[in-house]
Amino acid sequence: MAQDLIAVTGVWVAALYTLFTFSFIYKETAIYRFAEYTFVGATAGHYIVIAYQSIMNKGLYPIVRQGQYIYILPMILGLMMFSRFSKKQSWISYYPLALLVGVGTALAMRGTIQAEFLTQITSTIAPLFAPSLTAFNNLVIAVTVISVLIYFLFTVETKSSLKRPMDYVGKIGRYMLMIGFGAQFGAAIMTRLGFVIARFQFLLFEWLHLQ
Repeated sequence: MAQDLIAVTGVWVAALYTLFTFSFIYKETAIYRFAEYTFVGATAGHYIVIAYQSIMNKGLYPIVRQGQYIYILPMILGLMMFSRFSKKQSWISYYPLALLVGVGTALAMRGTIQAEFLTQITSTIAPLFAPSLTAFNNLVIAVTVISVLIYFLFTVETKSSLKRPMDYVGKIGRYMLMIGFGAQFGAAIMTRLGFVIARFQFLLFEWLHLQ
């Protein structure tokens, strides 16, 4: 019985907050701000709990229970970040912040090079002599990549014999970019519409039981 009451209460709370959020379609009402502030507060509280559990499980427990004293170093670096609350001692936080930015940048660069350069190159030089549909797809990828790269090539002299052909290829690259941006925008719209449809289905079927 208690579980049913909790489930029904959860459905009603979710439905009311959905309606509160939809009120923004009319204007930024007080109930919309209430829902917004509640969401921000709940999210902040959730991340505080996650941060506390992370500190305990990945910091204190390995040190105290397992004797892994190497974890003292990240604990010290984390405590150094709190020096930003002091104007005189805020310089201490620069060291862990610099380490964090450096490591994060290195990891991001590694992922970026692998995902956006190496994978793109290997996909571009895919074999063209394959089954008809696969060969056509590989040809489209190769033409798109080459034409887009030429579109952003601005170092050809005006009097060069390659100027006009590269302008034509660059124009193809421009069209390919427009097609790509349009497809991405359409995919984003479809994703948002999927969220909206899901909320309407929740309101009609799970809240109002209109089925």
